[in-house]
Amino acid sequence: MSQPSWEDFINACSAVATYGPIGAFSGYSLIDSQTISFDGFQAAAFRNNATGAVIVAFEASILDLADESIYAIASRLDDALIFNGSAPQRLFNDAIAFTSRVQAEVGLNPIFVTGHSMGGAEAEAAIAASGSTAVGGMTFGAPGLPGSGLSSNLFSMNLVNYVDYGDWVGNYAKDSSSELNKKAKVGPHIGSVVSVGTPSEGVNLVAANNDTDSVYTDLISYSVRIAAQLSVDHTLLNYDIDLSSLFGAGTIPIENAQSGGASQTASQLANIIVASANPLSPPTTTHPVVTGPSTAFTYTNTTTPLSTWFSASETPSGSVHRIDHYTAFIVSGTGSILVGSQSFSLGHAATNVTPAQFATAIFNAGSTPGGNQIAVVAFDDLGNSSVAAETTVTVTTPPASAQPIIVTDHTPPTIVATGQQLVTGVGSNPTLSSSYLQVADSNSAHYTPEQLTYTITSNPSHGYLIKGGSIVTSFSQADINNNLIEYQENGTIASSESFSYYVTDPAGNRSATTSFTISINAPPTSTHPSLMTNAGLSVGQGQTALITDSNLFVTDTGLNPWQIIYTVSGGPAHGQILADGINPVSWFTQQQVDLGLISYQNIGNVSGTDNFNFTVSDSAGSTLGQTTFGINVIPQNNLAVSVERQSWLRKFGQ
Repeated sequence: MSQPSWEDFINACSAVATYGPIGAFSGYSLIDSQTISFDGFQAAAFRNNATGAVIVAFEASILDLADESIYAIASRLDDALIFNGSAPQRLFNDAIAFTSRVQAEVGLNPIFVTGHSMGGAEAEAAIAASGSTAVGGMTFGAPGLPGSGLSSNLFSMNLVNYVDYGDWVGNYAKDSSSELNKKAKVGPHIGSVVSVGTPSEGVNLVAANNDTDSVYTDLISYSVRIAAQLSVDHTLLNYDIDLSSLFGAGTIPIENAQSGGASQTASQLANIIVASANPLSPPTTTHPVVTGPSTAFTYTNTTTPLSTWFSASETPSGSVHRIDHYTAFIVSGTGSILVGSQSFSLGHAATNVTPAQFATAIFNAGSTPGGNQIAVVAFDDLGNSSVAAETTVTVTTPPASAQPIIVTDHTPPTIVATGQQLVTGVGSNPTLSSSYLQVADSNSAHYTPEQLTYTITSNPSHGYLIKGGSIVTSFSQADINNNLIEYQENGTIASSESFSYYVTDPAGNRSATTSFTISINAPPTSTHPSLMTNAGLSVGQGQTALITDSNLFVTDTGLNPWQIIYTVSGGPAHGQILADGINPVSWFTQQQVDLGLISYQNIGNVSGTDNFNFTVSDSAGSTLGQTTFGINVIPQNNLAVSVERQSWLRKFGQ
């Protein structure tokens, strides 16, 4: 097994921290990537061109308060959950599912995980997951995970967590070596911990850890000094410096260098720490604060003013500055936000909402029961933003009146065979509605759905039953009727799943134990790859030109571009094929072609024709026979072609 170098892990973390399509780095090719904006999730997989080893890298949070994108706000919500000791389960499920997806793509090639900051926490979750096949990795400045720190994957011990002495985030863990182990609300790191940097950099953290006040009070007290260190000690660049010193190597120039969520000023970071700890605590600088309940309840076909749940104010009290506008959006669910005559459902954010508009904005529950998550961010006249306030709104049908318990009626609830088979896919989370689970109460009490309770006796093997984001082992028929129960497949490849349960009524009558079976579809298979475009290329003598999808394009129904692989089987005679403009390659993917990452470089002195032969294969095992790609080399003239990676912006909802 070939272990990637620490430099490889650093570069993978940097490559995934981008607002556009993710590029490769020296010695590695991009083979897969995924962005789920509403979960604050982005990840990519890179394969070593020589050894075949694969690095799965997860992006850090985006803490820049000026960034109002859905992705940035969602990532800050994930941070707040970790700080308060709760797992951002949607984010971790995404990481687990993506890692499993990559393993299915690369077969026996070893997978290593990595990440910086919250990306490191995702790497910990991915390697610790049941059924994980990751064999090791490195994290940089990752916090500990909520829980015991135990893992069912023996290879978790091969995960090394590098933590700078002055890094507030990396030391937020229960490990004995962590400088905030008394105050951290999370558990220890997964794997081993190696402290780097200079011990004296941790003096403020040690002081905060030993303070006898509450975790909120002392972290706020030290927040300015902590944040000043965080803006230096938590950066990916600082870990590059630390490891260069540790291993006696020169500092490497980080490719595709990004801020990794740590480029903001110390005062901005102090605001984040203060607001995350306690929105009502005395702030360090002027900024808005939004407050709202963590949970709320309403009924179907009703509307509720957002101002019923959320309020905003400028802090400190007496500030001359004011709330200027709001951003509000549905994180998940089928409800909508109405601002005037405009409706904003999942995937559409209401931005630049004035205070007057916000006062009349409403949440429309709609006719479908289930969970809805609403997030609100406030902005003041200085452009400062609040930490997002997020509320989970449970929408249910109006309940029936509870029936009195009749102790003399001993008829147990009857489980109804609905005849509906739940079919899902790897990594999916379908709702367990009354189409699948239903119970009848035929006794004289006529108990309501709220009074009929399911108890799980044997949990699913390849996933979890979830209500409101938390794993549950009991729930009511009303929860089922209101679409509040989900099955979350954990990303492992399986054909079927099951769990066992029984149902009880308030009188203690109990049904027989029953098994519920779920069918899990395998990842989609492909048809045969089809060559749609083979237009050839023209290039100046001694020059370089991009091979784009207008020159070379293969489709494969059911597969993504990164699953379509070109292998150069011969030539070119007077040049070479490059990835990222610098790395000679003998194979590449359609995705690299689509993103403008593949080029032909002419290195001969002969004009005329050149070509190379290629075959195409896909991840399902289908192939396309040898084909020739023609190249016209134009005699030396004034033509100058340069290879530049295109500039991209992250699109909303991607």
